[in-house]
Amino acid sequence: MFGISTSWNYHRHINARSMIEEIKELGIDSVELNFKLSRAMVDGVAELADQNFIKVLSLHNFCPVPDSIEISKASPDYYSLASLDSGERQKAVTETKHTMDTACRLKARAVVVHAGRLDIIDRTRELARAIEDGLDVTDLIDSMQEERERALGKGYLDCLLESIKELLIHSKKVDIKIGLENRFYFRELPSIADFTTIFAAFKDKNLGYWHDTGHAQVYENLKLLSHMEYLEKFGRRLVGVHLHDVTGVIDDHNAPFTGSLDFSMLKPFLDGKIIKILEPHDPATAGDIKSAIVRLKELYGK
Repeated sequence: MFGISTSWNYHRHINARSMIEEIKELGIDSVELNFKLSRAMVDGVAELADQNFIKVLSLHNFCPVPDSIEISKASPDYYSLASLDSGERQKAVTETKHTMDTACRLKARAVVVHAGRLDIIDRTRELARAIEDGLDVTDLIDSMQEERERALGKGYLDCLLESIKELLIHSKKVDIKIGLENRFYFRELPSIADFTTIFAAFKDKNLGYWHDTGHAQVYENLKLLSHMEYLEKFGRRLVGVHLHDVTGVIDDHNAPFTGSLDFSMLKPFLDGKIIKILEPHDPATAGDIKSAIVRLKELYGK
């Protein structure tokens, strides 16, 4: 099943109907709701879903934007599920539960979750610039990895595991899957090693892996790992995918097939149960997206 994230066009609309109508013009009748939507916009989508005008496959945490956050500042990482501050961590858990409740109301299948961050200076773009300049980045990568390991020792992963434990209890009540997404910035959780720890700790079918093609390709471009490592290690836990392309080293969220990413590598992992969400951002054009949909359906099937 294919859908598209409202991250592509939400900023052009003041009401849900016009936003969804623009998406329907692409030939898509399913969506993922992004993390910048107001409560009024989400309620509007709910009305359209009740009318069978649109199907909601997934929500991206936090959705709708929590009342405590200005929409302009909304972010999936505004509250961190791995925070060492118990108050912030509990807010992250509470708001994620609210998103799961909304997903249940909309008859969606999953919530895409960012798992938090380490409180260190992020050097992802520094690494990208060094690679673009053709520099040897071995020492920089070693330094970044050492800094990350030192920070992890403070207990961030333990805090994240506690958050996941609470969220899984709620997931059973609302029958919503949690899809932990592979990340873009180096200081974010989970790393590929963190995923291994998490999935070893929790065998629950309601906790799965959400594969972001752009983020995985960025990590390969940054010489941190290979794109396929994620799929080979966690493909059995796959809940859904974000499909977008990459140009240069880290310019992601382009329409599929407009960059350098080989989308055929995903085919063995995408059976009919996997949620497939296109996640291009502006300025991806309707024409680019329509073309991508045709090619993706040819590649993966319906």
